[in-house]
Amino acid sequence: MGTDMMRDLRTRGCPVCDHLEEALLSFFSRWQHDLTREEKVREVFAEECGFCPTHLWQLAAFSSPRGLASGFPPLLSRLAEALNQAADGVRTEGPALRGRPGGNCRVCAMLLDLETGYISQLAGFLDSEEGRSAYDSAQGVCLRHLDLLVQSVGSGETAAFLLRKAARRFREIEASMRSYGQKLESLRRQDCTPDEKDADRRALVLTAGARNLSFPFR
Repeated sequence: MGTDMMRDLRTRGCPVCDHLEEALLSFFSRWQHDLTREEKVREVFAEECGFCPTHLWQLAAFSSPRGLASGFPPLLSRLAEALNQAADGVRTEGPALRGRPGGNCRVCAMLLDLETGYISQLAGFLDSEEGRSAYDSAQGVCLRHLDLLVQSVGSGETAAFLLRKAARRFREIEASMRSYGQKLESLRRQDCTPDEKDADRRALVLTAGARNLSFPFR
């Protein structure tokens, strides 16, 4: 299924983050189901020492206590074995706890691969006048993805366009936040515009990225 950049850029957030969040939610929905019911999935989960700490907590948020009770025992057994081996001196090379969760998280690897692919598509989209026009009317991307996108575009002119666009958007959100605060102070909440009402969320997304990602994967 192809990527519709025109549609994606209509978001009030970061289109790259939105793409990754959708994939992340789909992954956890499927994985928590399979972890409970599929022995092979539990074996893979244990062999890979689970996920990184961030993604283990996110998996837990999608799972029931019963599901965790079914899926986690093989992982805990694997970690106990690794710790006993470290205590016995079997593992003398590298960190003694190299097998702990987060050393090789498949969720991080999936997100990194998707992020790289999407940034490449977006950079290609910006090669056209139509693409730049659509991006200019959009919210733009968060700072993390702005950095990656600037590195991916082929021309200095396009990179400068992206940076100036981001600066302008930050100024606009700043103005919306100040106006919102002033209207609340003067008890004129009913006069607040849609841009003013969601300025705080847009400011957080564009500076820190989507909340569900937390960007542990690079």
